[in-house]
Formats: sequence, structure tokens, C-alpha cells
Amino acid sequence: MKIKTLLITLVVSIFLLSGCPYESPVPLSSPEKSQIDARFIGKWRLPEEEKKEKGIVEILNFNDHELLILFKEENSEKIDKARAFITEVKGVSYLNYQDVDLKPEKNPWLFLKYRFSGNRLYLNTVEEDLFAHKIQSSRKLRAFFKKNQHKKDFLDMENDLTLARAD
Repeated sequence: MKIKTLLITLVVSIFLLSGCPYESPVPLSSPEKSQIDARFIGKWRLPEEEKKEKGIVEILNFNDHELLILFKEENSEKIDKARAFITEVKGVSYLNYQDVDLKPEKNPWLFLKYRFSGNRLYLNTVEEDLFAHKIQSSRKLRAFFKKNQHKKDFLDMENDLTLARAD
């Protein structure tokens, strides 16, 4: 549970040191328009230098457009699940992320800018600071991203999550 808690901490707005991720009632786009980035597929863990918790994040193809993310803490049988898919906005790729352990209509969408470097995956959440209200359409949400993604308060850059390839 602790590795999921660490990732969810990034994703679900429980960071102790910063603001809160934006929680959206809609994704940035439809998953049917998404292409899977094969670099996500596989098992991930916290890098050795950051490893306080033990567990695995496994990312699988869910279908032709979406990823299934499984969180399993070492010495636990419980597996927590999330779904994700990629949307590109003006050359910047974001994961649309949604926990699937509850009913989808009860789970907000969260957005993570990502990048790969070697065997590492770096994730930063889109912060709620610039949002005056909940945006109710994907088209309007993408327009908001286009207009604001270059601003310094758009992403949580202080608390990025780094995962290292485990397979």
C-alpha cells in the first residue's frame, strides 16, 4: 500500500509540501484518440536512492488506447488499480489518470506531465492554482492547458515522482 500511497500522494493531492493537483470531472480528450507510449509498459519501482517503501508499479496495455496501472506493496496481496491514457497538448504529453477502485463517476481525472530519461520515468502533477472553477468539457480543458501550460504554477515541480525500471 505504501508505494501506491506514494504515487497517489503525488496524484491525489496529499503532498505535504505543496498545493493540490487539479481534479477534473472530464479527461483532456477521449481515450479513443490516444496512442500508447510503449516506454510505459513494464514494472517500475522507486529508485534505490529514494527507496523508503518497497513495492511495484506495473503498467500494462489495457486496450489499444489505455494503460492499466497496478500498485502492489511488498508483502501484501492487495492490488490497487488505475487507468491512464495520453493526450498531447501543443507538443506536451500528459497522462490522464483515474483511479478505478471506485466507480468512475466518483473518481476525478488527474493530469501528469511525464518524461523518460534512460530507465527513469519522471511525473509532475498539474496543479489547481490557476483554475478558477471546474472545467466541464474536454475541449475547454484543452484550451485552458494550451493557454496556461507554460506558466510556472501550472505544474508541481517541487514534488516530482521518479520511478526506475524494475524489469
